[in-house]
Amino acid sequence: MKYQPPNWEQKPFVQVEGVFNVRQFGGYPSTLFPNARTRENFLYRSGHLEDITMKGQRTLEEDLRIAAIFDLRSEDESAVCTELGFYDGTPISRSIAGCERIRLPIQRESYSFKQRVDRYVKSNINPEESTPYLRSVSDDYLALARDGAQTVQFILLYILEHPTSPLLIHCKVGKDRTGVVFAIILSLAGVPDEIVAAEYSLSTLGLYPAKPNIRRYLEATKSDIKDIDASVSKAIECRQSYMLSTLQKIRDHYGSVRDYVRDACFLTDAEIEGVRYCLVKSG
Repeated sequence: MKYQPPNWEQKPFVQVEGVFNVRQFGGYPSTLFPNARTRENFLYRSGHLEDITMKGQRTLEEDLRIAAIFDLRSEDESAVCTELGFYDGTPISRSIAGCERIRLPIQRESYSFKQRVDRYVKSNINPEESTPYLRSVSDDYLALARDGAQTVQFILLYILEHPTSPLLIHCKVGKDRTGVVFAIILSLAGVPDEIVAAEYSLSTLGLYPAKPNIRRYLEATKSDIKDIDASVSKAIECRQSYMLSTLQKIRDHYGSVRDYVRDACFLTDAEIEGVRYCLVKSG
């Protein structure tokens, strides 16, 4: 099944001023039943919200009608967002009417985007380290799925209990932690692996607006880089092969994504079917 990624200003991307890498869950084909597709205007993903503008806030509140925001970062990580220069110095004090903010941290240091940038650059400077790094991505993502099982459980049960409430999932840049959680939900909804992987790869486009910040970080901290532009591009790279390998490793360890949700996230069969019913619609 072929899937052509869109321009980052088109669907599934959603424009929210001050927030990058915003995408929606809806419109993907599902194998759960004939002519099934994932629900539109229900589940969203993004990078952090620290720089959201008043216009962006109105988009979340009035256009997307977000009822809950799930932050996958730790309290320390989300309190100050200076790591790559994204934070503008003003803490989030704006509230979105009718929206609850829920922190669901996945506590694993290797998911720091700063560390991932460092590792990307290291593999770029030393070509002999590139293959081991690329091979490690899916191992990291598998560990993220394991460490984040309670987070996935909470989100899925929230969906089951609030089937008409749009929600947003985010971490720092909406690439690794958010990417794996979103991929698990898509796969549970019956979306084929190649489309799940293609959706994941869209973060390469979604992070385009963040490239100047990453460039400034590399210029300030990595004097040994010979090609800054290539390193910036490498840092935001989301290859489809990373996610395809991750999904296969989940199957190797658990049997299937559904089995992972049952055995690692402790949802009952009835709850799983209920969540799936919430995630898809006919044609």
